[in-house]
Amino acid sequence: MVIQLQQDGSATDAPSIRPVQGQQKAFIGVFDVSFTSPDRVKVTLREEECARHLGTPHHRTRQIALLRPWKPLRVLLNGRCGSYSGQYYVLKEYHLVLCTGLTPERFGPTRCLDLQADLM
Repeated sequence: MVIQLQQDGSATDAPSIRPVQGQQKAFIGVFDVSFTSPDRVKVTLREEECARHLGTPHHRTRQIALLRPWKPLRVLLNGRCGSYSGQYYVLKEYHLVLCTGLTPERFGPTRCLDLQADLM
């Protein structure tokens, strides 16, 4: 996601935060998130969106995580795309956090899920 900043560092069009009601499902970039309960979110990697955003190799559709409140998850994905001027390589880094309930004094350690593929 790219966010435009103003001179003071604040976001021009900050993303909105919406409360989850019931068992909602949302598509966020290469992820499909399903809210199974207020304190549990299933995260699925979507193959077709990975191909669109990252090129090759293909990342198959599969569940990659179960988010819990205030336990950050870092996901690394890479790919290779072609253009008229040659090939370029893409590295995407995502940070997912389920913000619900009371905010803790400290966040737990960030889990890292490295889904980078060998591009050679």
